[in-house]
Amino acid sequence: MTLLVPLVNLERLTEATRYDTTSPALRGKLDVLVKRAADRLGMKIGLVNFVMDTTTHAIASYGTATGMIEAGIPAEWSFCSRVVLTGCDYTVTDATADPSWQDTPAVTVIGARSYAGVPLVAPNGQVVGAHCVVDTKRREFDAAELAHLRESAKEIMRVMQDYRSTKEG
Repeated sequence: MTLLVPLVNLERLTEATRYDTTSPALRGKLDVLVKRAADRLGMKIGLVNFVMDTTTHAIASYGTATGMIEAGIPAEWSFCSRVVLTGCDYTVTDATADPSWQDTPAVTVIGARSYAGVPLVAPNGQVVGAHCVVDTKRREFDAAELAHLRESAKEIMRVMQDYRSTKEG
């Protein structure tokens, strides 16, 4: 997949860097939230991903060793880039049958097949990343599941904002 619209947006990138995404205390709280979302939707993997200009970084995870993702994967490999570019929920029922994704390492190396992601929206309205669930089997998502994921994303942003406020205060 080639990104049609660049992810370079100085206001968005500046906002993303205002969060201490390396804090073990913050990551621990977020890991609990992504596990809860993945469990609720019956998915193997849950993530909080920040999408920068060229890379996507996992700042919280459940169900996967995220060493490669934490270090950053190219944004064009990331379903979450689509969420950030559009500011909208994004789902993939079967990435192995989707020409946009079937040849990407997310599918061929990592084994992703189904995906649902929702925007992580900062208080200033900037979309800094995505909260998502991923699985290795084909899966459709209904409106109630996406609503749950959106509520979870709001809670994630509240936790991140509270953490940032205590560090800035």
